[in-house]
Amino acid sequence: METLGYYDDAPEDEVDVGALMTEVAKIRENNLACTQKKDAVVDLSEKQALARIQVEEKKAELAGLVSKFNQIGMELGILQTALVGDALLPVDEIEKQIATAGSINRKVQDNIAYSKQEEIVGTVTLQVEKAEANLLMKREERISIIEAADFPIDGLSIDANGVIYNGIPLDQASSAERLRTSIAMSFAMNPTLNVVLIPDASLLDDANREMIREMAKAREEEIGEQVQVWMEVVGDDAEAAVILVDGEIKEENNESNSDE
Repeated sequence: METLGYYDDAPEDEVDVGALMTEVAKIRENNLACTQKKDAVVDLSEKQALARIQVEEKKAELAGLVSKFNQIGMELGILQTALVGDALLPVDEIEKQIATAGSINRKVQDNIAYSKQEEIVGTVTLQVEKAEANLLMKREERISIIEAADFPIDGLSIDANGVIYNGIPLDQASSAERLRTSIAMSFAMNPTLNVVLIPDASLLDDANREMIREMAKAREEEIGEQVQVWMEVVGDDAEAAVILVDGEIKEENNESNSDE
């Protein structure tokens, strides 16, 4: 819109150049007719004067010349009467309008373009405001849903950065906190789940393993069924329930803890 100009002195509608030129043509035609009539008056006046001289010179031809004189007089009267109603019309003002019509019409066109652009900007602005309002409403709805959600473990929440545990991103939490959160989320997402497999359990220390046992026992109390937690451990741990060698069972320890 900065490239467009708006002119307060421009009319609402463009100048009709065609109509003005038509009017000029009519005026010129009228003026030509008036000029011809004046010329005819002059001519007839000269003829009348000549006839008058001839009357004086030729008494014998008086009757004919008088008749001719009277006829000419009648024609002269008609032309003079017609000339009274006719007049030369000015064309300067109309020609001036024609000369300035181009500039005025450009201003009118610029004003129309400016108004259309202004209308488009207003429409887009309303659309943007509506979209921002909808986005804000969706964001508030999401926050309300998150705040009302029943998370499976205390300290767990969700924000724009992802899953948060005790105020920090879950991927920055300790391995024990991530393990506790993962198992709690697995139980919450699968209400009938009673078997859990933990690969690479060799990386867990005794405290984490004990934490897993306690969570399994709490799960048993919650659902009223036995919960099995299978931990994959590389080695010959005496607590192992099943020892695999090259993919085959080498030994079963039936005395191992029932929830491992």
